[in-house]
Amino acid sequence: MPNGAVRGLSRRERQIMDIVFARGSATAGEVLEALPDPPSYSAVRALLRVLEEKGRLTHRRDGARYVYSATEPHGVAAPDGPEPGAGYLLLVTPTVVK
Repeated sequence: MPNGAVRGLSRRERQIMDIVFARGSATAGEVLEALPDPPSYSAVRALLRVLEEKGRLTHRRDGARYVYSATEPHGVAAPDGPEPGAGYLLLVTPTVVK
């Protein structure tokens, strides 16, 4: 997920989504292990909950653990669309001024 490609997600939330997409699903512990410069375990759990509230993740119980999965396939735009300029190629034709 390119930086700024999804409106409404922080840098850390995008990192978590990238981890979940790469693995297909992940527990809080697996996300914690994969994050660069990881926050505390409780902070990861809080971020996973926030991503669920935003409709980006869902979870299922696996014994005492929650296993998180993305609600949409990787690359699907957010409901409110991408940020302006994200993922678009702007073609500019040079103009000669005399």
